[in-house]
Amino acid sequence: RRGCDEFDGIVVNQILCAINFSPQWSMEVVEMANELKNDFPCAVVGVDVAAGEDHFKPNSAMHHGHLKMCQRAKELGLNITIHAGETPGSEEHVYQAIHQYGAKRIGHGYQLVNQPDVLQRIQRDHADVHFEICPTSSVETGAWSESEKWENHPACKLHEAGLQMTVSSDDPAVFDTSLTAQYRIAMKEMGWSRDDVQQSLEQGINAAFLSNDEKVKLRRIIIDGSHSSCDK
Repeated sequence: RRGCDEFDGIVVNQILCAINFSPQWSMEVVEMANELKNDFPCAVVGVDVAAGEDHFKPNSAMHHGHLKMCQRAKELGLNITIHAGETPGSEEHVYQAIHQYGAKRIGHGYQLVNQPDVLQRIQRDHADVHFEICPTSSVETGAWSESEKWENHPACKLHEAGLQMTVSSDDPAVFDTSLTAQYRIAMKEMGWSRDDVQQSLEQGINAAFLSNDEKVKLRRIIIDGSHSSCDK
């Protein structure tokens, strides 16, 4: 909050995460998110489920608690983003996150490329859903092997399929990286052009959990600034 006050143009909002293996906390998470959704600066603008995907299994002990949290979030008008389709064998989780949990943003989603029918279903019925791709963490978590060429990364295939996406840093401290480093990988290793980066930035702003007025301001700062910095 002090940073928002002291540095003009800095806006920080929060997303509260429920934890895959602790569904007993989920309802507390969503109720806390609701209490703090108008507590600007640093208000809570949405909820997430992270730290694993076991909760997608309908017969798992984790499923009901997290699904109920997301249903409650929709009732309260809270935004929903879900980690899904990150590691091998989780292809169907992306569609579940969107269709069952009500997610408007997906963290990772790489395994979607292994199930073309699900990918086509999302292209057809959920083209507004946004994907957050994180190159470095995809290697560290085993979602993708760096022994392959970066241009074969599943994010490239999702991009070619026309899905909306941004390049993200995941957890910069844990993965010893930065957003700048991730865009550098996208441009120098994955073959993204300046136009690709520009499109990604615009799609990220459109998918941000912000008011329309805030998006206009952010677009002015980021898109205008990118013209002079993308090639560095």
